[in-house]
Amino acid sequence: MITNFPQMIRITQKFDNRVLDNIPEQIDSKINNWRFENAVQRGQTVAVACSSRGIANYDIIVKAVISGLKSRPCRADQPH
Repeated sequence: MITNFPQMIRITQKFDNRVLDNIPEQIDSKINNWRFENAVQRGQTVAVACSSRGIANYDIIVKAVISGLKSRPCRADQPH
């Protein structure tokens, strides 16, 4: 029995190897530039989905994102 396989090619993947100093500060800076105060109203919730896929310092990144979102003025338990 002969099986015909599709033609295969070899590929390579190059990863960005930049290193960020002070990850929480970098994330906080990006979150502070977001304009979503009108998109999230008092009483609404926000879900954060995470998938590491081998990202370095993933725990620090997720913690910084959650902390940054909680500090936003649109947070339901903080007065506007």
